[in-house]
Amino acid sequence: MKNETLVHLGGRKWVCPSTIIMLKADTNYTLIYLADGKVFLTATTLGILEERLKSYNFYRTHRSTLINMLHFSGINALDNLTYIGHKKNINIPIARRKMNDFMRVLQNH
Repeated sequence: MKNETLVHLGGRKWVCPSTIIMLKADTNYTLIYLADGKVFLTATTLGILEERLKSYNFYRTHRSTLINMLHFSGINALDNLTYIGHKKNINIPIARRKMNDFMRVLQNH
């Protein structure tokens, strides 16, 4: 992590991509969930952040959700990803039209 490049997420926030669990769109803002349990809001849209993170291991599961594949290994019976973090469980939806592609990416990961 010390040698990993930091990514600009908006404002004065620069974060190591491996510490990001997921990003969730909220109109023109984005909620960023980190592995240490912190969540913060940035005024940068999810589309811009997706461009900045495209060379890392991120996948857009839904129009409002971008996840870090390093933190997920499976899917539950309801076709949602579940991340069990420090303080709470997070259910992440997967769009039906992206399910086949996501399963292929998950197997290759």
